[in-house]
Amino acid sequence: EQDDKVISPSDFAIEVVGLPRTLESAHKDYKERVQEHFEKLLQTPLHGHADLTPTKVKDSVCKVTLARDWGGGVQAFSKLGDARLAVREAKGHLRQAKANTTLKEAKKEKKIKKFEKAVEKAEENVKKLEEKVNKMSAEEETLRPVVACYVIFNKESAKHRILEHYKHSHRYRLIRRLVEGKARHEMLKFEGKTIECQEAPEPSNLVWENMDYPRLKRTAVQIFARCACILALLICLFALAFFGSMDQGRESPAVEAEVWIVANPIYTMDVPGFQTSNETSYTALAQACNDES
Repeated sequence: EQDDKVISPSDFAIEVVGLPRTLESAHKDYKERVQEHFEKLLQTPLHGHADLTPTKVKDSVCKVTLARDWGGGVQAFSKLGDARLAVREAKGHLRQAKANTTLKEAKKEKKIKKFEKAVEKAEENVKKLEEKVNKMSAEEETLRPVVACYVIFNKESAKHRILEHYKHSHRYRLIRRLVEGKARHEMLKFEGKTIECQEAPEPSNLVWENMDYPRLKRTAVQIFARCACILALLICLFALAFFGSMDQGRESPAVEAEVWIVANPIYTMDVPGFQTSNETSYTALAQACNDES
């Protein structure tokens, strides 16, 4: 209910993933190509809703924002800020150590040397990060690969129309292709590649560092996580099989015990020295058995 009362950027924007990282012929015009693609889709009737009026071009795409692969540059920029704070803190500790008059000279000199080394190390880290950031900033942004795209529409209805086009873009691809036809399936592709569209998250919820994480490291982490899960399952199965075999090989010790077999007292039975009948009570039967023993 609260979301319905508040207008936010996600109400007019979609997130597009699965895009080709580069366009061989016109990579510099990537934004224009994306805008043309969605404007064309807004003029296309929805599958099964041919009576709906296509959206006007002037009411369609407002802006296209590309998230590019900076090869760890976003993380480096974030680390640069932390490194500069570390330098400031180290220098502050150094000033405090020099101004301290309560410590002995030997201990004071030891502390000063310690903080001087910390300052030197922090400054070296800042220098390395600055070189990395400056190197990446010098490269032209339009030549960098694309990892995701955010399309903002002028009207909320245009966003919903695009989401309706791509409502099954991430599943049932083969079935959708058979039902909707090859032509429509190809029309939804961008530059020959199948893409997925979903409602964009709020800007404050985006973690840009995740998009900037190198593909090779991301793949390595995924492989490691899957292998760890498989290994854990194998260990559990081995443990279950091992303890199960131990239980099967263990024999239960024989226990000697006296067994009493008592017949149903409603039937007549002969006990030496005592004649039972239907009127015999349990007490009389027990007494007869005790006398016999």
